[in-house]
Amino acid sequence: KLLFDTFYSVSEHINKYKILTTKNKSANFSLTNDKPTLLIAAGPSLTKNMKWLKENQDKFILVAIGATYKKLFDNGITPDIVTTVDPKYHILDTTHFNKKDVILLKNTIVLASINTPTKILNRFNQEKLFLYEVVESFKNNSNVYNGISIGEITLSLLLDMNVKDVYLLGTDLAFDEKTGLSHFDGYVNKRDDFEKDNSKVNEALETGNSSKKEFIQVKGNSKDRVITNRIFALSINQYVQIISLYKKSFQNIYNL
Repeated sequence: KLLFDTFYSVSEHINKYKILTTKNKSANFSLTNDKPTLLIAAGPSLTKNMKWLKENQDKFILVAIGATYKKLFDNGITPDIVTTVDPKYHILDTTHFNKKDVILLKNTIVLASINTPTKILNRFNQEKLFLYEVVESFKNNSNVYNGISIGEITLSLLLDMNVKDVYLLGTDLAFDEKTGLSHFDGYVNKRDDFEKDNSKVNEALETGNSSKKEFIQVKGNSKDRVITNRIFALSINQYVQIISLYKKSFQNIYNL
């Protein structure tokens, strides 16, 4: 069904919208002209660093996954680029890109997957809208970008388009040890796997495992161990693969 949906979307979109042709880029091309780029994801650390982000936003090209842009606007922050991959109209219409909220993005570049529903694509400023291919490539000058979530796909796009310095904010891929949150407070598109559960987080912290099978410990960025779940663990592995595949010697990635 995924392949059918992708073929159907491609046939509808490939000659109607601008498709990224990243295989055609010149060797010295950089999407952000070597300005530091901040990739903003939906982890709980986003809320903790909102004041810092507001004060330092002009130092970066701001690239935000679709689930974060309303929170950014609420805090006086305008992303330069927003990315989305979800192919389900109901989810996008109710949680991310409804007709009212999408007006906020009229001056923002939108990078959307080629199987984004047409009714959603038509809401964006068409001059600022670009599609990228997923699952399979149907244009010989395009690359395919796949991942567990939009976070990995966005990093793939930035690395493939030669962004020199990428800073990650909100790419926690772990539960906040004090609140038990897996995403920033108020995030609306969570699955049951990510429901707040302090008792299970504390159990995993204390014993190294949990009676709830998906809670596990992994090596942290600034801590020896953090609590995550098996879906996040898959995502972490995906990031490792993407970095191995796309990162060039002149590129740097900093996890904030």
